[in-house]
Amino acid sequence: MASSSIPRLLGVACCCLIVGVAAGPVVAPAATALPGVTDRTGATDLRVVEFEVLAAGCASNLDTGGVGGMYETEGFVPTRTANATLSAWVERTSPEGADLSTFRVHVDVESDGPTNGTCRTGVRYRLAVEPSGGARGGLGLDAYGTRVVWVVDGDQWHCSSSYTGRIDGDCSSLGAPQDPAAASTA
Repeated sequence: MASSSIPRLLGVACCCLIVGVAAGPVVAPAATALPGVTDRTGATDLRVVEFEVLAAGCASNLDTGGVGGMYETEGFVPTRTANATLSAWVERTSPEGADLSTFRVHVDVESDGPTNGTCRTGVRYRLAVEPSGGARGGLGLDAYGTRVVWVVDGDQWHCSSSYTGRIDGDCSSLGAPQDPAAASTA
């Protein structure tokens, strides 16, 4: 190779490098449109699949502790009367298509009648939810996950999350206690 070709070759290489760096951010988002490469997201929906009252009565006669998991929980909620009615529902709090899908699972209490004067009453319940949807698969190393905040009678009871990559799926930013047994990262 002639010595005059080396500067020309270096010039062409530098131009390619500059064009590649400048075009990189423009081209990169389109990579998820390629076959086999997916922009993964967390679940698009979460629904209640099991909800039952296990026991009701004086708190001294019931287990008042709680056990939480990623998609199911068992707990106790104080009520004014032993015949209180519980309901459960789910709301999505993150935008559709978000990498981290966040949901609030509510357990609401309706307790009519006079307060029991002989003991502190409450209801023990079990609740399970099931996620569905979300973009899965593909070859991309994309960060995504699902976070569930459990809200009992208006108070955040605990939070569980499962996420991958560098996504911030920690529950501490929500003000809900993190359930160490229910948090996982990959």
